[in-house]
Amino acid sequence: MNLIHKVSVIVLLSLTIRSLQASGLAKSCAQESTLGVCLRCHEGYDLENGVCNLIQKQVRVSRKLISRKKTVRFGSVPVARRLQATFCVFPDDGSDCLMCQSLYYLNPVPSPTCLAISDPNCASSGGFNNVCEGCNANYYLNSKSSRCTLQSLPGCLAYVTGENYCTSCTGGMILTAGRCLADNSPNCAVYTARTNRCSRCNSGYYFFNGGCRSNTDPNCSYAQIFGPLCSSCNTDYFPNSNSRLCELRNDPNCSAYSGVTADCATCNNLYYLRFTRCVPITAFYTCITSEVNVNNCEDCMAGYVTDGNGGCIMGGGR
Repeated sequence: MNLIHKVSVIVLLSLTIRSLQASGLAKSCAQESTLGVCLRCHEGYDLENGVCNLIQKQVRVSRKLISRKKTVRFGSVPVARRLQATFCVFPDDGSDCLMCQSLYYLNPVPSPTCLAISDPNCASSGGFNNVCEGCNANYYLNSKSSRCTLQSLPGCLAYVTGENYCTSCTGGMILTAGRCLADNSPNCAVYTARTNRCSRCNSGYYFFNGGCRSNTDPNCSYAQIFGPLCSSCNTDYFPNSNSRLCELRNDPNCSAYSGVTADCATCNNLYYLRFTRCVPITAFYTCITSEVNVNNCEDCMAGYVTDGNGGCIMGGGR
């Protein structure tokens, strides 16, 4: 029932009471004049222009209307004063918060409250869950983590907006299906452009991954005397056990490696060491801080608490 309808009910009730009083059925007047005008009303009635109005009945309906306008609250503050502060979107009937504005999500514990999305690079969200739907410039929505990740493809100069898809590469790279691949034509004697592969290299170079590499590995700090064999590599590179060439350590979630190998020794936050690689912890989407190299969350997001087994369950609040 909307406000206009409720006001109409109050007016109709008041008119009905006055009609009953005028016909003598209300029995509200305690003293009448010889002209039939009431001079004094019984208790519970208010004298107005010679007519007794039922105070209790009219006030009760009026308070009900006021009550329905003021009892929708968060804590002790009316919704009208908290609407902007809580970033909540309410239905027309004024019930509890059903969804939040963009960049906020609905936290039901201990009472419906809108909390800020935890992803700092998020540009838009659905208003229900702590999940981003659109990212800021130079970021894309990672389908695996549902978080905004920096666009970072090797050799890429320009990207499709909101996607980790390259449209332009640096010199020496060839754009292939949104990725920048090394141009295998330099130092090649027989090169096939369609496949970007070399079948025979120039003198002083050897065949490697479809291209030609110099006998002197630029990432090698100490090479064997004969052939393209490296024993010790520069920082961030490791000697491949098969080719003995220096390869880039490529675990994006590793913060420290073990010796001169590609094996990770310490993983980033929210990742743990599984064999020699870093993988997301079980509570990746609800955890803030995890134990180093262990599948265990130490500090959960607002609205969640640790379950004692390394995960986060709904409960509590901040």
